[in-house]
Amino acid sequence: MRLKLTVRSERGDDDVVVSCDATATVGDLASALFRQTVEQRLRQPVTLWTDGGGRTAPRVLSPLLSVHEAGIGSGALVSVTSPEGPDDAFVTARATVVVEEPRRERRTVPLGDGVAFIGRDSAAQIRLNDPKVSRRHASLQLDVIAREADNQRALEDIKAVMER
Repeated sequence: MRLKLTVRSERGDDDVVVSCDATATVGDLASALFRQTVEQRLRQPVTLWTDGGGRTAPRVLSPLLSVHEAGIGSGALVSVTSPEGPDDAFVTARATVVVEEPRRERRTVPLGDGVAFIGRDSAAQIRLNDPKVSRRHASLQLDVIAREADNQRALEDIKAVMER
């Protein structure tokens, strides 16, 4: 897969050409653009913010999505960001998930369009601190086009899908 992207950073905008496998994740691409080592990536996962390229609203992408699934196309404006944090201001919240876990403070997680992963993985948008939960336990899809194509199924158990 070959993409022409504009990468926004503190230094300004840079036009780059990216060649990657279609199965490369958004986190892999963000890490490469940020020039992170594997060790750094494990400690501090990064992802991409995209302007949506006119097809969707600007949003922070899940680092667990493949570049293909994320819908990043040539001509997109992207920037490297943390999966959560101050750049969440770019997310237009379409839904809010309230996470209540024993012995932990109640958390509210705003979700924008696209796929949000639920699990123990440090890059999951909805992180759960439960050893019985898989690293990538489930996905929640919040875009109208995908729901219509999938008969309104928005929440999917990843393990069950993998076993089919």
